[in-house]
Amino acid sequence: MRGGPGQQQSVEDARRALARELAALAKFANALAARVTLPEQRLQRDALSGSLGTDLQRLARLVEAGQTTWTSVFDQTSPYAGLAREHLEKMLVAHSGVVRDALRGDPRLDPAFDPTGDGED
Repeated sequence: MRGGPGQQQSVEDARRALARELAALAKFANALAARVTLPEQRLQRDALSGSLGTDLQRLARLVEAGQTTWTSVFDQTSPYAGLAREHLEKMLVAHSGVVRDALRGDPRLDPAFDPTGDGED
C-alpha cells in the first residue's frame, strides 16, 4: 500500500530529520568520550611524562610498545612488574593512614564478620 507524493515526502523529511538528530547525538557522544580519561590512560600519560619516576616511565614505554600492559604489571604476570615496586611502596607509605582507616571502617574485614549471615563458620 503506497501513499501519495505528499505522504512519501513527509516520510523522507522525517528520515532526514532523524539522520540529522542521530548525527548530532553521535557528535555529542564522541565529544564526551574524548573528555573522559580512563585511569589506565591517565596512568600511561603521567608515567610517560616522568612525573611518576623513571621506572614507571620505562614501564609506560614498554606498554606503549606493546611489550606489556598495566593490567599484567599490577596483577604480577608481567616480567616487568618489579619496575612498579618502588612507586607502589612510596604510595603505600604516603597513603597508609587513609588505607588503614578505610580498612578499619570496613565491617567485612572484622574477624567476627559472617558473610553468609547464618552464624556458622
